[in-house]
Amino acid sequence: MRILLFSLMLFSLISCSTDIHNYEEKKLSSTLQNMFPDGVTYADGDEVDLRVLQDKTLALYFTSSNNPQSPEFESLLRDMAIKYDYRLSVVVVNSGPDYEEFAEYMDKYGSDFFIVSDKRSKTLTSKYKIVKTPTLIIYGMNGELIEEDGVESLVNNYPRIVPDWE
Repeated sequence: MRILLFSLMLFSLISCSTDIHNYEEKKLSSTLQNMFPDGVTYADGDEVDLRVLQDKTLALYFTSSNNPQSPEFESLLRDMAIKYDYRLSVVVVNSGPDYEEFAEYMDKYGSDFFIVSDKRSKTLTSKYKIVKTPTLIIYGMNGELIEEDGVESLVNNYPRIVPDWE
């Protein structure tokens, strides 16, 4: 019995280390490189390895800390990410002028969201031609655009955002 238990533990350890090794060798997709050439951070400001976002549906959420609708939408996004077992990654992009206030505001979400809140946010806001907030753009796991006006889908129980997960 001990030998069997030891063998199972050893197999689990080898399997776990192989998963970590595969993650480290996984090549970053050109879609993510083009989408975030300057990277993204966690709420605490630490840089994110963009490979974490690969093979997931990606929600780009453009907002600001003074947007009165933001808490409602952020709560819906958080619920959706949890519901779909984090196969959805939410990148919140600051479209407002105050980086420090935005970072403090987003800190309450911990690791549920990824953040772009410095000069990179202006680049993304310009690249995606954002003129109003909140704006939600959804990309599928293979990089195809699923939804350009995801706020409406989000408010209507996100029927178009993740059709292939149901």
